[in-house]
Amino acid sequence: MSGLISSTNHYLGVEQITIGGYNPRGDAIVERFMHTLGHMLRIASNDEYNNLKDYLQCIAFAHNCTYSSGIEYTPFEAGHGLRAQTVAEARMAIPKLQLLEEDSDDCLAA
Repeated sequence: MSGLISSTNHYLGVEQITIGGYNPRGDAIVERFMHTLGHMLRIASNDEYNNLKDYLQCIAFAHNCTYSSGIEYTPFEAGHGLRAQTVAEARMAIPKLQLLEEDSDDCLAA
């Protein structure tokens, strides 16, 4: 592993796992991700690029919520079995849950 990659991983707090041997399926997945990541970095503004550490979680979330034709799901759905929600979507769902709980309390009282 190159010194640049090691120091970047250390700076970002990333634990890198190396694989042994040639794995065409795994390599294709990694190559596709690197292509997508490269595209996201190319469209970043200078401020975003200079403060990349602050934006990596957003980039990872965007990648994990992007539909993959290879698995016919988003990576998040494939790993967790449900659709990822943004903070805004989750907050909008809270009043609905409270209404459902209030309705169930009314049913129990009747």
